[in-house]
Amino acid sequence: MRDVPTTAKNVTGLVEEYEDLTDRFGGQICALNSQEDEIVAMLVKDHDWTEDGARKLITCVRQYGAFALRNALAIAIALDCEDGTLGI
Repeated sequence: MRDVPTTAKNVTGLVEEYEDLTDRFGGQICALNSQEDEIVAMLVKDHDWTEDGARKLITCVRQYGAFALRNALAIAIALDCEDGTLGI
C-alpha cells in the first residue's frame, strides 16, 4: 500500500473545522439557496476563504454533493493533484 499523503489524513479535521456550518444551518445547506450569502460570509470571516473561492465551493457542494466530492477527493489524492485549475 502506498503512503497516503497528508491531505487524506486531514479530511476528518476539515470536517470538524466546518462544524459551525452544521450548527448554524443543520443538514440543510444543499437546500438553502436563499442563505448562500450568509454561508459565504461565514466561510470568508471564519475560515479564511475569499468570497470567490467560497462561492465556488458552495456551488460544488450543491451541484455534486458528498458522494461525488468524496470520490473526486480520493482521485485527486491518488493523482497527487493538490491544487486545481480554478485558482481557489
